[in-house]
This record gives sequence, structure tokens and C-alpha cells, in this order.
Amino acid sequence: MFIYNKLITNKLIISLRRLTLSLLIALLIIPLKVQATDNVYLNQLMTVFSGQYSIQASSEFGKGLKNLSGFSLVKHFSNFRFIELNQTNYLNSHGLTIGTNLFKEKLNLIGYEFDVSYEGSIIRESDKEVIFDSKDMLSFVNQIVINYDLSESIEFKITPKFLHQNLADTKRDPEEKGYPWDMWFLGTTINYKISDSINTSLEIFNQTSDNNISTGMKSGYDIGLRYTTNSRTYLISYSNFSKLSKNSILNNLGLYDNDQPVFRVQLAQNFTLKK
Repeated sequence: MFIYNKLITNKLIISLRRLTLSLLIALLIIPLKVQATDNVYLNQLMTVFSGQYSIQASSEFGKGLKNLSGFSLVKHFSNFRFIELNQTNYLNSHGLTIGTNLFKEKLNLIGYEFDVSYEGSIIRESDKEVIFDSKDMLSFVNQIVINYDLSESIEFKITPKFLHQNLADTKRDPEEKGYPWDMWFLGTTINYKISDSINTSLEIFNQTSDNNISTGMKSGYDIGLRYTTNSRTYLISYSNFSKLSKNSILNNLGLYDNDQPVFRVQLAQNFTLKK
């Protein structure tokens, strides 16, 4: 029965991935503003789901990587408020992320104005080895994002990140450390706006807690180039850790010694559902 259920689940996941890919391809060729007809029920659905969306397809490749890819659907409410559904083929991972601003207006401290937001994620890695129970597959990510505009073209970002994984293989004896397993990271990012449509970014993450319990790297970097049009965004980046899932940094920097270059390509299509 377990094998049968797993086969059904895998088929469903494959179907959902194909559907997501089909939607992405369709959105590249259909008009971006989708309007409802006179159908009452369709209008009711459009009222609930109307708004700004983006669908993203990402792929990573490099030495030791095996066709890593991911898809995301994001519902945007404002600059910092969103809901994101994410799926990657690494350990058959599925995630839900909710983001929101913590203050209605910029926070003013000693003459400097900051945007402060929060992002929380829950991720389930369906193909992860189970030792205790199905909760082993879960991990959680909480991060605060502090944005400060150095100038009209330069943005500085600080990101304290807390990751909790229900089960992890570490160097410390489980009876000493126990489960679950927690780790802190601190990230800094500089975004430089070259023009209205092109910007570059440099992101650096460092592990700040429990450095002695894992064999993984303690710091990571990501260099990106982004091109944006009215409805689409193209991204290429080079880094030493994966970014397909919200907890990817945990696997690359916290757990395993995977200091290999990673090339990333991402395409995002924005669209509007209007009532």
C-alpha cells in the first residue's frame, strides 16, 4: 500500500510540474491581463484570486549537480507582502512562504530610514530519508529582511536567517545535541541599479551558530545579473550554494561540504488577473 501511494503521489507531482511548466509557456505567449467573462461563478473566482502574480522557472547546473530545477507561483499584495508556492526536484521539495512588512512606513532610526519585513517558510522534502517519522521531512525558515537605500541606484540589505530542520545528520552525538536541529545565518546583499531594466547584486551569507557540529561550508556568495522588462525578468547568477528552495542554504552551507560553483538561470513572468 505504501509503494502504491508513493507511486500515485509521484505521478501527481509530475503532473503538477508539467502543468506549471505549461502555464509558464502559455504566459509567455498570451496577453498578460486575463479578464473574466459574464459568467457569475467565474467572476466570483476572479474576485477572490484577482491581483498581481508571477510564475518563476529556475534551473541550476554545475559540477556534481544533477538537473536541478524548480518552479514557483507568487501572489503579490505589495512590495513586501506575498504568498509563494515552491516546488523543486531536489528531494522532491515543496514549500510555502509568506512575506509581510513589519511596519506600515519606513522605520526611522537616528536619521536613517529602513524597510523591515519578515518571511516565513515551511518546506517538506518528500524524498528525504525517514528515521523517526514523517516529520523528519520538515524544515522551517524564518528571516528578517532590512532594506536601506544608500542612493537612488544602490540598495543595501541585511538578512538574519534562522533555520530549523526536524532531523539532520551532524557530527555531534544525537543524545548530546538531540533533535530538532537549529542554525543561524547572517546575509548581506548589495543591489546596484545600472539602468531602469538592468541591475547587479552581490550576496554573502555566513553561518553564525553551531559551526562545530557540521562539516559544511561556513560562508557562501552569490553574484547575479538581472534584466527586467514590463512583464518578464531574466536572471543569471554564479554562486557556491543552491537557491532553488528557501532551505537550500542549510543543505549547502550547514550540512555538507559542497564547495562547487553553481550557475543559475531563472525566468519570471508577471501577469495580472483582473475582475
